[in-house]
Amino acid sequence: MVILIAGGTPAGRARAQSLNAVSNSVLEADEPEAKPSAEVTAAKVIKTTLDTLDVQEMDIKEVLKRIAFQSGLEIISDEDISARVTICLKNVDVFDALRIILDTNGLAYSQDVSPAAASAGAPVPSGAVHVMTARSFESRFGYPFSQKVQTKIIPLSHAQPEKVGALLDKMKGAAGKVIYSEGTRSFILIDAAQQLASMSDLIREMDVPVESKTFDLRHVKAKDMAARIQEFLTRNVGRVEFGERETILTIEDTPARLVEIDKRIEELDKPAKEVFLEVKILQIILNDENRQGVDWEAIVSDYQSFLFTGFEGKGTGILSVGTVSEEDYVVLLDALDTVGMLNTVSNLKMTAGDAGRNEILIRARDLLADFEPQEPQEGLTGKTEVLYGVGSSLGDDAQIMLEIQPQVLGESVGEKKGLTLKLQEGTTVVVGGLFKSVHVEATRKIPLLGDLPLLGFAFRMQGQRLRETEIIVFLTPKVIVKE
Repeated sequence: MVILIAGGTPAGRARAQSLNAVSNSVLEADEPEAKPSAEVTAAKVIKTTLDTLDVQEMDIKEVLKRIAFQSGLEIISDEDISARVTICLKNVDVFDALRIILDTNGLAYSQDVSPAAASAGAPVPSGAVHVMTARSFESRFGYPFSQKVQTKIIPLSHAQPEKVGALLDKMKGAAGKVIYSEGTRSFILIDAAQQLASMSDLIREMDVPVESKTFDLRHVKAKDMAARIQEFLTRNVGRVEFGERETILTIEDTPARLVEIDKRIEELDKPAKEVFLEVKILQIILNDENRQGVDWEAIVSDYQSFLFTGFEGKGTGILSVGTVSEEDYVVLLDALDTVGMLNTVSNLKMTAGDAGRNEILIRARDLLADFEPQEPQEGLTGKTEVLYGVGSSLGDDAQIMLEIQPQVLGESVGEKKGLTLKLQEGTTVVVGGLFKSVHVEATRKIPLLGDLPLLGFAFRMQGQRLRETEIIVFLTPKVIVKE
């Protein structure tokens, strides 16, 4: 990194001086000077990289002498240039070094290509380098020395240079340069004004004091916590690490941000929770007064209907969905006895698992038989089986998200549709509207007389009767803590 300190005032008359690379002496330009022969010029070797340039408060002309001696360049300076330079560079391009020193001190340079170098196609022009003030350069050439690229030196106080330098390299333009000086812990930036502004902002953003803190986690694994805490880190500054121990997390960030992250980890480092689902499936043989099924819209809260076709029952093709509270659920189960005769299909208990999904299958063999006299009971079709895909998750507000996606097995469907419900824990979701005709044994009798012993047989009739049934699914999600 380089720190340059400009000073001095222009002299009254500019007088060119030649800094001879061989003798390292200063020669007045108006004194007679022997011109080198073409052979000498052709044999002259220019070293484009300076191994080390380390000076402290040195006069600019002495610095230029040193550069000329190390590189083999012929450097001519106007007499009115003045500055004192402190710089520490290693393995730097000689023209980058010149630009850094001159541009940051209000100076400039131009270089003419000698005819011999031009005809030889030399990669580095061997003409003399002419150093002057930036004002003289603009007056002579009609544009500022720093018109295309400028130089900026920014000391680094806190940030790691490797991390900053990697980002700066990605930001620089095609002609830009990023140089770091270890001796002065400074970045030297050479680029267009727009890129320089962006890179300067990045360094200011990253060059802040940081601290490191280790967290001993109790419930959440360090790998999982690192992913969740990443968004809270200060951009381009914060860093999170975890090793082989699953409970240790190390975070590096600004002191103020570490306080916030500490609070966030305390909120997140709690026992994991998952959704536990209680499922009850009933089939009701509807009595004559309720042949159309249960009036769910009048019973449940948050009622909504859902188009559902493909089931072989005689229903309307509409599922009825709603919710009941924990207290009302118990009352509802008792009240369904008044609608018809209950057949419990299944009682299930399941956790959501890692994927947060469950499948609830209403199987044909668990239902009362379809009324299909032409087919035996074992010939039931697959379309009497319904699969409910149930997805569950916990929201940040401690509510349960429940997604229900019904599907008739054996029915080809395009885009699957579903319902999404937001529930408080303990609320029961009721899904009704699946109807199925069954053939049941029925007894008809004359009141009182049909109940008489022995003689009552004459006043009774036994036989099968077609009845409608409704299949109801109750879903009760609960939150459990995983140990």
